[in-house]
Amino acid sequence: MKNKKDAIMDMKEKIDLHKSFLELANPVPLVGCCVGGWDQLSKYMDASGGVFKEGQLVPEDIDPSQFLPMYESYVKQTFCDDDLVHTVEPLPFIPWTEGAAGCPVYCSGSSIWSKPLPGFLDSFADGAALPLDRRWLSLYGKFLEMLLEHFGGRYPVSQPILRGPSDILSAIVSETDMIYSFTDRRETVNSLIRKCTDVFLDFLALHYRVSRPFEGGFVIGQYYIWTPGTCIRLQEDAASILSPAIYEESIAPEDERIASVCDYTLMHMHASALFAVDAVLKNKRIQIIQLSKDDGNTTVDAMLPALRKIQHAGKALVLKGRLTSADIEVISRNLDPNGLCIQCVVGSQEEAREVMSRLRKR
Repeated sequence: MKNKKDAIMDMKEKIDLHKSFLELANPVPLVGCCVGGWDQLSKYMDASGGVFKEGQLVPEDIDPSQFLPMYESYVKQTFCDDDLVHTVEPLPFIPWTEGAAGCPVYCSGSSIWSKPLPGFLDSFADGAALPLDRRWLSLYGKFLEMLLEHFGGRYPVSQPILRGPSDILSAIVSETDMIYSFTDRRETVNSLIRKCTDVFLDFLALHYRVSRPFEGGFVIGQYYIWTPGTCIRLQEDAASILSPAIYEESIAPEDERIASVCDYTLMHMHASALFAVDAVLKNKRIQIIQLSKDDGNTTVDAMLPALRKIQHAGKALVLKGRLTSADIEVISRNLDPNGLCIQCVVGSQEEAREVMSRLRKR
């Protein structure tokens, strides 16, 4: 990796770097830091003043304006001098798509989750509708509007974690029932997963009705990649417990449908789902694959075959995790810098400065 300027880059320089990254033509990797952990915004939840009540949570319980102090604290303490285009997003720890699909949402005071709909699959038939709760969609739009009004021009407003079709399906019927249903009632569950895709697409449509371009393009939320057109952050974490054959038959067509509606798609994946890389690579509409080196779960060495396969397939690659000096050496020796972005999860701004200094000297 070649030296980079020590001075803080202006936005035009960053945009040029991101264009080269998307074209697989950046002679040095994009490098950046995620300060505070994997889900950076969650650590600022206490700054919201305890606005979430415990028990079942409904959209009317949530006032977006109450979170502005939390967002201000977030941008001041986590945005750093790196190659990334950092974003603000509707709260990523709310189960947006699951709630909109009809799953009840609960809060314990420190975490928020959704619960399955007992017996729903038994009553679902082809052509039936999900018990949609569009109040969650409306609340999402209110967050977008608030963030655009408050931060527009300073920072791009981007998509948070919106869970993909298999994740929504798993939330509705539970992971265990999802596994068995693909064996016992494949046609029914395939019909249901198409409804789950529709929920995801509803959020995407609203997002681009409300959002505004930033520097002539949009930014992929959570991974801070600027693109010259519309973009999607897609995930199928629940697919990690399914077989590659089920993914290809039932989930890949839905991912293709989602990826077809925007100009750029990033697929988020965990090391536990590397068996699905071959199937994901067949989707020509996915230009970027993001792999997470999960804490205590794997090593960069073990991930190398999949990482190389992604690059050899002509996809841009984002690698994120708590990366050690040894990890970075492995990456430097074995991966092509063209179309590569390295994102280090760090605990503080001081650690971010140290890591960026090391990365930019390579």
